[in-house]
Amino acid sequence: QVDVLLEHDRPEDVGALWMYVITAFEADSARCDMLMRSVSKPAREVYMTIAEELVAKGQRIGEKRGQRIGQKIGQARGQKIGEKIGQKIGEQIGQKIGQKIGQARGQKIGQARGKAEALLGVLEHRSLPVSGAVRRRVLATRDEAKLQRWFDRAFTVASAEELFDP
Repeated sequence: QVDVLLEHDRPEDVGALWMYVITAFEADSARCDMLMRSVSKPAREVYMTIAEELVAKGQRIGEKRGQRIGQKIGQARGQKIGEKIGQKIGEQIGQKIGQKIGQARGQKIGQARGKAEALLGVLEHRSLPVSGAVRRRVLATRDEAKLQRWFDRAFTVASAEELFDP
């Protein structure tokens, strides 16, 4: 499907499909590996760009958070073992912790965003009108289970508003 979309000059759909793959499979899973081996080089490059963007976003979030946490830890430890040593240790620990937390949060946000965009892509592919309110609600949702239910329903609803019906 990825290569077919690329052949038909639909890079936004390729991006949406790869976002679904990224959210559905672990990057180091056998399924993801199989998919990567089965697509063309341009399709792999699109995948790598998306994956790199998510990692970079997670790292930026982690670094900012790590600096804040590092400063707090550094200040607390600095009172006992000296401000310079404590701050350095605190920042290093905080940066590592913050980076991991940031990457995890960034990945979660990226996965939810990817599902939301994939869902909207399905509706647009089916030529169903998507109002601004529906688009905002879908893109603002971070509950992956809810997004998955809506995504599954996107293939059968008669209108975009029906996604939210119980």
